[in-house]
Amino acid sequence: MSRFNEEEIKKIQGKVVAVMPEAIGVYQLPKEKHIEYKKTVFNIDQTASKDLRREDGIQKERMRHISNNRKQNIFKDFPELGGLETEIQKYALSYFWETGYDCKEIVITDAWINISSKNATLQTHLHSNSYLSGNYFVNFDPKIHSMLNFYNDRIMHGTGRHPFISVPPRNVKTIYNTCDIALRVNEGSIVFWKSHLLHGFSRPNAGENRVTLSFNIMPKICTTGDQYSFVVNDEI
Repeated sequence: MSRFNEEEIKKIQGKVVAVMPEAIGVYQLPKEKHIEYKKTVFNIDQTASKDLRREDGIQKERMRHISNNRKQNIFKDFPELGGLETEIQKYALSYFWETGYDCKEIVITDAWINISSKNATLQTHLHSNSYLSGNYFVNFDPKIHSMLNFYNDRIMHGTGRHPFISVPPRNVKTIYNTCDIALRVNEGSIVFWKSHLLHGFSRPNAGENRVTLSFNIMPKICTTGDQYSFVVNDEI
């Protein structure tokens, strides 16, 4: 087999084209609305009943949740967050529009609050029960709170994906060999992504009280001609 000189390889003229990229939507709430919703979320954390609370089994005392069990939904459990629900629905429809999909009504099938303390992490995972997922960054300081990371499932090991052959990357980062990307957002940001994307954060929180509101979304009605369709029941 022939071995090519590295300098010869570098001089080859050509291009690599990125196809079918993943779309992440980032929206920013108006400051006055964010302040209002933040106060409401903090009040919910103080007053929520025991049956609506859950501690993370893997790292108890580092992460806790509100309305994170089956048949619970933060917007149904706390109607005072109705304004925020409307904002999320509006931005979700914008995400569908901007990415070229026909969706006129959505259902927030799950929604819950996450409170992460110092040294908390979030295991890499995905959501298999929805089309879109997202986060509202309620209390978030990028100087002390961990960024939300998205992970490349094409090169990640141990993610339960199909077997693949791994080639070691060079010491140059590209969009093709990057293992994970930290999404830099501000407090008050609302982020959307396709639910199959791996996400989490492995860098432990450097500070207390990282508060986010997570949610899952499905189109209310989806039709494709006369043969394929579904309707999501939002009463459950």
